[in-house]
Amino acid sequence: ALAEMDAASSGVMAAPVSHYLYPERRGEGDAERALGELTETHNTQPALFAVGHALTKLLASVGVQPVVVAGHSVGEFTAAAAAGVIDAGEGVRWCARRGQGMQALGGDKGAMAAWVADRATAERHLVPGAVIANVNHPRQVVVSGKTEVVAQANAKARAAGVEVTELRVSH
Repeated sequence: ALAEMDAASSGVMAAPVSHYLYPERRGEGDAERALGELTETHNTQPALFAVGHALTKLLASVGVQPVVVAGHSVGEFTAAAAAGVIDAGEGVRWCARRGQGMQALGGDKGAMAAWVADRATAERHLVPGAVIANVNHPRQVVVSGKTEVVAQANAKARAAGVEVTELRVSH
């Protein structure tokens, strides 16, 4: 599935999508540089799609066939490909272009942080402008907003004993 994504992303990305997923194949030892490249939105978006598509192919290979598919953000493209609405090549190209557009936006790129807290606890520690972007688990939420606002919310949460992990984002 990743070879298919590499071929489809040719001409839309600076390197094949697997270049960002498997930096060890490049023969370079700079893990921090590789992580930095992967976390640039114009690379992250198609990489997320490629991994999602590969996972749907892996599941299909062991007999798991979805009855319903859904997704959020890039996951919507993966779901559309899994449902046959678009082909995977279109999906990875659209995600690459989407990432390029997002990367090109100016101004504050914003920030995100994962908090080990339930939703009610997290809501008590938010500051104006910070929002709960996602509830990943009953005791794990993601907070987002402008960079300065998320930093203030993180400080407030940490002061209350909440474990906070700042996430690397580029948009």
